[in-house]
Amino acid sequence: MQRAGGIAAPHCVPGTFMRRRSFRIIAFFASILFAVNAVDRDGAAARIIHPAVTASEVELAATSRKKQVKKGKKKDVAAKDARVWTLGRDATRPVLQFGLPGSAEPLIAFSCQPEAGLVRVVSFIGSRGVRLGDGARLRLSNGTARMEIAGTAFAADTKNEVDVGGATRIDARLFALFHGGDTLLLEVPGKKIGLPLKTMGAKADAFEKSCTPRR
Repeated sequence: MQRAGGIAAPHCVPGTFMRRRSFRIIAFFASILFAVNAVDRDGAAARIIHPAVTASEVELAATSRKKQVKKGKKKDVAAKDARVWTLGRDATRPVLQFGLPGSAEPLIAFSCQPEAGLVRVVSFIGSRGVRLGDGARLRLSNGTARMEIAGTAFAADTKNEVDVGGATRIDARLFALFHGGDTLLLEVPGKKIGLPLKTMGAKADAFEKSCTPRR
């Protein structure tokens, strides 16, 4: 195309400028979207890598996260290994319990009432399918030694769960649960756990002796 007077106008293909501008806008937003960490349905970050982050840095971050998870698991294992059997007294009653030393809420506790000829057994591992005040049973076993105790579901003090506690007559079968095996199995409605007996030692005999009614 030429103007009047023979002076040539700058050559421009119709729509070229608009196409270039649209391309720049698309490229700009594409770079932004590429840098955003998308989130999947479970709330986990999607694996979108920012152009400035190298593959080695991504691998290093993943390794660091794995180490943190592993460290957390080791702490849980260490806490479980620290649980022991302890023998003490609650007011005038002898108490044998398993849990972290000094903990206000062990996994299980046995307390004697020699004058009444009773042993109270309380599980603190929680339960499922029972409500506050419901009748529930505790089942204890160690090899061939087994015992079932009728109990009641009650509200736990430090967690939003229902625990189970009951009482039984002082019986040689109860004390047999602490001997002859490596693990005492505790079962309540919806929950079952093994309690290692390796730290029991002479505490079992001492507890049995303290439960014997005085004559």
